[in-house]
Formats: sequence, C-alpha cells, structure tokens
Amino acid sequence: MKHPPFSLFVLVIVSTLSLAQDFKEFDDGVAKFRAKDYSAVIESFTRILDNPSHNKRLDEDLYYYRGQAYYYNGEFNKGLQDLDQSLVLKHYNVAVIHWYKARCYDGLGKKSDAESSYKQALADSEKNKKLKAQILADRAHFHTKHGDRQAAADDLGLAKS
Repeated sequence: MKHPPFSLFVLVIVSTLSLAQDFKEFDDGVAKFRAKDYSAVIESFTRILDNPSHNKRLDEDLYYYRGQAYYYNGEFNKGLQDLDQSLVLKHYNVAVIHWYKARCYDGLGKKSDAESSYKQALADSEKNKKLKAQILADRAHFHTKHGDRQAAADDLGLAKS
C-alpha cells in the first residue's frame, strides 16, 4: 500500500528535474545565440526538441531561435521550416519571424517570396518603430543587391523618419 504514493513522489521529482533541465538548456541556448554561436544553438535546441518528454511550452521559442540560427548558418530551408513552425505555435514576435523568412527566401534566390515576407514583416511591425526601421534598412540592402536603387533610397528615407 505504501508503494503507489512513493512511486508518485519519485515520478514528480524526476519530472520536475527534467523540466528544470529543459529551462537551463534553453537559457544556455539563448546565451549562445546572443554570443553568435549558431551551430551550438541548433545542436542544443534540436536535442531538446528531439526529447519527447521536453517542456512543450518552450517550443515556440525553440523554433524561433533555431530558425534564425539556421539562417545565420546558411541553412535557409531549415530556417524557413522552423520559422513557419514558430508561427503555427503563435510566437508573439511575428514581425521578426517574417523578417527572417524574407532573408531566408533571399538566400534561396526567391525574390518575390522575400518581397512578400518583407512586406508582411513591415505590416506586423507598425507598433514598433525601432524594429520597423531595422527591417526597412535591411530591405534597402535587399533592394540594392537586386539593382533597385530607388526602392532602396525610399526605404532608407522611411527608416530615418
């Protein structure tokens, strides 16, 4: 009769330790992201996501950061998959997600998809002037790269205002 409560106690302790480990590894991964160690972010967050008993509340952020890390590593298709997954999971930073999707599409040579994603990123950043200016400046670089100097100048003018 005493074994079921003890077993339940052990299960609760093990689950709590596992969740704490997920949060610690997540925090370590975010620190690696800020340190621009993108391969380590991908490795760490993949390990968490591959664990079927990981804390699912972290998923939207795991995909968000790993998607950006894939972009920086030049793995644009994987980046798009993770960024789309973070949208499905309702990540709050939709503007940044669309911005990085635009960058991934550009990396893949999909100019029209990149333009659409930049447009969506700008629409979603309306309430954040600093972020909007960053996206406009980045899109100006995109336009310059594709030979549209007038669009680049227009975006830079908007970014400054």
